[in-house]
Amino acid sequence: DAEKNLRLSIGLDPQNSDAHYFLAKILTNDDDPSLAKKHFYKALELNPEFAEAYYDLAFHSENSGDINEEKIHFQKATDVEQNFAEAYFNLARLCSSPSEYEFAERNFETALEIKNDFDECHYFFGKLLAKGERMTKDGSQITEPQVERAISQFRQAIKINPENYKSYYELGILLTKEGQFRDAFDCLQKAISI
Repeated sequence: DAEKNLRLSIGLDPQNSDAHYFLAKILTNDDDPSLAKKHFYKALELNPEFAEAYYDLAFHSENSGDINEEKIHFQKATDVEQNFAEAYFNLARLCSSPSEYEFAERNFETALEIKNDFDECHYFFGKLLAKGERMTKDGSQITEPQVERAISQFRQAIKINPENYKSYYELGILLTKEGQFRDAFDCLQKAISI
């Protein structure tokens, strides 16, 4: 049993950050999430440059409903590993308030610079651009959808993954708003057929 072996390994070498990390991953699905969190933190105490541990701890925080803690851990993962596309993506995905728009946009762009064939990132970036809700420098909220950029993101997601029905749907909605009804109908048909 993996859990038993990891506990034995920690007993033999309490400074083994990998053993704490893998035990935390096993315990995440257990009935005691606080124990999993304890082992994630121990792994990070022993190895503060453990980007994967920050990343998985972020998801563990999501499961416990702590979005702020989740953001902190995704941010730490990107601080430690600057080429961690999935961490940038998940950090951006969580930034849904208008005051976080530019931060989310930068993180989506960074994720796509690292990994341009990331269809889910293109999809969520397209949604952010299509919504276009952000704060101005004077603190007022504005809505300025970046339709062409959003369309481009959805098309890219579809090019990477032709089975991405969510991108077809969002693209169809945008094209309808733009008066491109034939293309919109085709996209919505495709979304339904998938």
